[in-house]
Amino acid sequence: MRSLKNNFKTEELISLVTELAEKYTSKESTSISYETAKQLMNAILYCINEYEASFHDNYQGENGKLARNLNAKSVYENGYELVIKKVIEGKEIYEEIIKDFSDYGNIGYYDTIVKGMPLFFIYYDPKFKPQDHILTLDYPTIKSVHKLNGIDAVYVYLKYIKTEQVFLSVLKDDLVRHILMKYHFDYEELFINISSIVLRYMIGCMIANKNIHEVEFTEEDFYKIHNFVIKYSTQELEMTLITYIKRLVEQYYFDNKELFEYLKEDAKNFSFELRRTAESNCVEAVFGYKK
Repeated sequence: MRSLKNNFKTEELISLVTELAEKYTSKESTSISYETAKQLMNAILYCINEYEASFHDNYQGENGKLARNLNAKSVYENGYELVIKKVIEGKEIYEEIIKDFSDYGNIGYYDTIVKGMPLFFIYYDPKFKPQDHILTLDYPTIKSVHKLNGIDAVYVYLKYIKTEQVFLSVLKDDLVRHILMKYHFDYEELFINISSIVLRYMIGCMIANKNIHEVEFTEEDFYKIHNFVIKYSTQELEMTLITYIKRLVEQYYFDNKELFEYLKEDAKNFSFELRRTAESNCVEAVFGYKK
């Protein structure tokens, strides 16, 4: 698919940079450094890409034909409006998250969401630097946003955080903290994904025919999990774990499709860890237990 920006002449894009430079310098000058000109060009291209991305699969239909007939300035301005709209929606998602947000004592989680995220909405510059998402987003999510930038990265990241908070909310706060403590006694200091650790616990419970609200795994539970895991290759185990995740979501989360699509991304790493530890007769290590 030919990108929209390839339809525009270089002169059109440079003209947009000149207009944006006037606003950047409050019309006091159009003379700017090479670095600033590059920044402004990237800002324009970011908004053009935002407009193009809004078409998704309909890009080749009537909307796509209409888009390809627009000039660079129109596409940029439409894209800029979409950026602003996404900032507003992102802030709404954040405000929804923060109402009942729990960091479970993890410092990285707290610092990223409670301390860092409000600063994004204060300092994000959609006009002159929409491609910069400011934050390092240190708390890792199961699905990564490292290929995204600007409001796109923050918007998707917040949707993932919201999904994770929904997932974690089915367990009592104390149980989540206990699971994390079993995983690592110093979990508060680690940059870990809490949902991934809790998901392993919940799937482990299902494999061992154990209630997910119970506190401890027993030696018998690990014996059942070991015998279950060792039957499959890593690839087969991955697919089997996905069916268990599907069952978990159906049973406890009203078959939340978005949650399932998110959690199943962890099946590959989970299957690898289970298979590796089962072969070494220490499957309990996946859950933070030691022989």
